[in-house]
Amino acid sequence: MTASVKSFKDTFGSYPHAPTTSFLRSSYIQKDVPMVSSPIQLSATVPEAVRKMHVSQSSVLRSLRSVREPIISYQETRGVSRNEDITFLALLTSLCTHAYTAAITILVMLWNLAPLLDGFVYFARFFLDRLIQIFETQGQKEKIIRAAVFLGEILVILFLIFLIMGLIFMPVYVLAARIVSKIWGMIMW
Repeated sequence: MTASVKSFKDTFGSYPHAPTTSFLRSSYIQKDVPMVSSPIQLSATVPEAVRKMHVSQSSVLRSLRSVREPIISYQETRGVSRNEDITFLALLTSLCTHAYTAAITILVMLWNLAPLLDGFVYFARFFLDRLIQIFETQGQKEKIIRAAVFLGEILVILFLIFLIMGLIFMPVYVLAARIVSKIWGMIMW
């Protein structure tokens, strides 16, 4: 016989003389753990800290479903069926597709900065044409006036180039440089 059966027999005698369930409840179980059959009894017999920890499975499911519902509604507007089973492979495919779309968007953004190079070619031609005009001018007074106008135009253009570079080109350049450095770091790691 095992130790638990021996102690039961030693305590209560042979099996026919075993105590009833009501005796066990009244003498042993209620001393250690209260018997609770309803939430009202739970609130009356268990300390408040234990009651706060008591969360039924239905309330957890209800909370999870209330969070899931707006996500499903959003995905329905994007063409994902309400009843579609989201598998690991579907999630992986979706993440790769969105990453590909984001990478293409960044590359297109870089490609669309190419007209800035054309603007710099125009600037170079403007600069050279104005310098040639100034040097071909015969009168000293006329040269000074053209040079002053040219200096004002250059200041305005340099301010505009500074804004274009600072507000358009540099953020895109920094973004592209960080992406390239992260990829390079992952490859070399």
